[in-house]
Amino acid sequence: MNRTAELFGNNWLENISQSLNSVEVSEASDGLVQFRVENYPEGGYRLFYVVIESGRITVQLGRSKSPDVLLKLQYSDLVLIWQGQMSLEEAYMTGKMKLEGNQVLLIDGWRPLKASPELRAILQAAREASGMTN
Repeated sequence: MNRTAELFGNNWLENISQSLNSVEVSEASDGLVQFRVENYPEGGYRLFYVVIESGRITVQLGRSKSPDVLLKLQYSDLVLIWQGQMSLEEAYMTGKMKLEGNQVLLIDGWRPLKASPELRAILQAAREASGMTN
């Protein structure tokens, strides 16, 4: 299995979820964003979702029963986002990512996530550990 296939597999999600449990983002709105990532190297698609509840972040593999937002994108674009070569905003504005649901939650309600130095540090450490930095 190649490095990028490992990156968004089950172990990656478990590790990133454990790291994110320590992040506190009380200014962010509660909500759930479902990701559907198409064209995995092994074929098919993968589902995972991110939840913010009471200032805490969790990431889970699978489908949520009631997402506030659904994001659809290609695996190759998720890799570019992870590497810092493309932002979620750029992916959306160029049509590489489709967004359904509560756009206000994602754009305004979760804006404090981008401003969190603690979250940025955790994500940067995870990028470096994956060998997938820009």
